[in-house]
Amino acid sequence: MKPWFLVILFPAVSISAYFILNPGHRAEAPRVHSAISPDHPFFHPKAAEIAFGADGLDSAKKAFADGRVDDTVAILGHIYAQSGSVQERVAAMGMAGQALMQKGDPDSRRFAEELFTEVVRQYQGKAKLDSAEYNLGLIAIQDSDGPRALYHLTTVLRDYPDSDLAPNAASVAQHVASLIAGQNESPKGRLVAYLNPLLPENPTALIGILTSMVTTLIWFAHDWQNHYKKLVIQKDPVLWVVVILVGGLAVLNYAYEDKAHAKSMLDVGKVLPAVIGR
Repeated sequence: MKPWFLVILFPAVSISAYFILNPGHRAEAPRVHSAISPDHPFFHPKAAEIAFGADGLDSAKKAFADGRVDDTVAILGHIYAQSGSVQERVAAMGMAGQALMQKGDPDSRRFAEELFTEVVRQYQGKAKLDSAEYNLGLIAIQDSDGPRALYHLTTVLRDYPDSDLAPNAASVAQHVASLIAGQNESPKGRLVAYLNPLLPENPTALIGILTSMVTTLIWFAHDWQNHYKKLVIQKDPVLWVVVILVGGLAVLNYAYEDKAHAKSMLDVGKVLPAVIGR
C-alpha cells in the first residue's frame, strides 16, 4: 500500500469519525451565535436628546410616531446601556428592532436581525422572547429563507403557545410550508429530493467522507488491475479493512443522522397540532 495514500486516508477518516460522533447542535446555531456590526446604531448610538424628566421609552415612542426612526433607535440604545432591568433592556431591544424593520433598507434589516438574535442569545430562558423569534421569522422570509423562517415561527408556537403572536405565527408558518412544498414539486426540487438523502447533512462529515472516498478511488484507479487482483482474487485483508473502514464511516454517519431525525420528528409532532389547529 502506498504511503501517500495512508497519509491522506487515515487523518480524513479520524477527523470524519470525530465530527460524526460530535456533530454539535445544528438546529440551535441561530440561537447561540450573534455577530454585531461595528456600526450598529443601537449598540453604538448617536447622541440623543430626551426632555428633562421625560420617560425614555415614552420619548422613543414619540420619536417613532414622528417618523424619526434613527432618533428612536438611538434613544433606545441609551436606555439599554443605562438600564439594569432585564425586562426594560429586552423591551428596548425589541422596539429598536421593530423600528429598524420599518425602514425597509437592507442595512436596517441586517441591524434588526442582529438585534433580535442578540436578544435571544442574551435572554433565552430569562424573558419572554416571542416577539424576537417572530420578527426573526419575518426577516428570514424577506431573505427568502423558508427553513429558517419555519424554525423561528415554530419556536414561537412551541415555546409561547399562549402568545398573542401565536395565531399569526401559525398562519405565516402554514404559508411558508406550502411554498416549500410547492418548490419541492418542481423539477429542481425533485432532483434535490432524490439526491439529498444520499449526502450527509453534517458539513464536516461530508467533507471527510468525500475525501476518504475520493482518495480511495484515486488510489484504486492508480493501479486498478493489481488492486482488483488483491481485493477480489487474493482477498487481501488490508485492502478489505480500508474498504470496510470507509464504508463503515458512511454508515455510521447515516445512523447518527437517522437518530437525530427521529428526535426531530418527535419535536415536530409536538408543534404541528398547534399549527394545524389554528
